[in-house]
Amino acid sequence: MGQFVDGKFVGDPSKDKLQALENPARKPIGLLRKNYIRVMMKLNHFLDKHYDKKQGIETCDLVFISDLKDEPVDFSEFLIDELYGALPVTLFGAMHRPAENISKQTCTFVDIGAGKARPLVLAAEHGYKNILGIEYVPSLAQTGRDNCEIALNHMKDVVWENRTADATSMKYPDTDLVVLACNPFDRPMFDRWLKNLLNDLRDNPREMVLIYHHSICSHLLDARPDLERIEYGLADQLKIHLLNPHPYGAWRYKRA
Repeated sequence: MGQFVDGKFVGDPSKDKLQALENPARKPIGLLRKNYIRVMMKLNHFLDKHYDKKQGIETCDLVFISDLKDEPVDFSEFLIDELYGALPVTLFGAMHRPAENISKQTCTFVDIGAGKARPLVLAAEHGYKNILGIEYVPSLAQTGRDNCEIALNHMKDVVWENRTADATSMKYPDTDLVVLACNPFDRPMFDRWLKNLLNDLRDNPREMVLIYHHSICSHLLDARPDLERIEYGLADQLKIHLLNPHPYGAWRYKRA
């Protein structure tokens, strides 16, 4: 079994994934909150597993950076945590409420760090017709494509792609955008990604709503004069807070 040494998880994390999620080097939290997070993690995992079984896909198993050591990529700036996870199924609808004024028929839903593509499948179920995942790790992007082949190919009116690409230099579709970012980068990678996105919008102004889960760099978004934070409704706030221990937020691009 793995263990923490000087705040870093070493050994075989697959023996105890929950232990790896509860790194004692992170900021101290009260016992009650810690136990509540454990319960919510288990509940979300149960519901996510049920969703996977219904869809015939696999998006629940956590992927640790140590499992990807043979991938031809540099992880030094990409991830805050030592693992890849996915947005819980229970959160998707409430978290995307700020984007409800953008037409799902004509916009493009973009997931930055799409991994195994669970949000792409959820986006199609919520009515998005143009769906794009961006994933830097080739093996994860392929798993995401496999999942989309199973879950989305019967939806004849949905156009999807899970692309292996670098989000800091990609060209976005010319449509309006709903962008999901589930803690894909640390700084300064986040800065470069945000600059690329906003440059794209400056060169081709259009509607854009950014949904940011585990929003540790939200201060960078709040500091931008061309972005405006969108407030969630009370019901959605309650649902998200009950099911989600991480910070989150939504921002709208302010066209000149």
